[in-house]
Amino acid sequence: MLLFIALANSHYFLQGRSVLGGFPQDGSDLDPVVTWLIATFVDGRAFPMFGLLFGYGIARIAARQTEAGRSWRSTRLLLWRRSLFLVVLGFVDAMLFYVGDILGAYGVLLFLGVWALRWKDRTILLVALFFYLLSWAGSVMPR
Repeated sequence: MLLFIALANSHYFLQGRSVLGGFPQDGSDLDPVVTWLIATFVDGRAFPMFGLLFGYGIARIAARQTEAGRSWRSTRLLLWRRSLFLVVLGFVDAMLFYVGDILGAYGVLLFLGVWALRWKDRTILLVALFFYLLSWAGSVMPR
């Protein structure tokens, strides 16, 4: 999955006279084909799968903590420490290597998402539906 994430971000390192969204606009006739292939088979697959693996990993950590008999408070603190580590690592990485790094965003998402681990299925579905409708409304609204 990390190789797919690297491939998905590789076009941001291209340079040229005309670049839109990291993709060159004044290249050969093959460039739009490669852009479509990357957007369809890499961006459309790698980013959601990476997010799914992130969520699964967090759920497994929480389940292991519960199985070990640890309290919700200690599980929450463990996950918050991990989120702080991700935010700090993401900040350092963004300052030193690549400004587009998303580790910090995952850290913030984890910090806020820890609460969702205790939600009932119905609440999670309603929140997901809300965000789906919000994104749908943003895509159909006239500009």
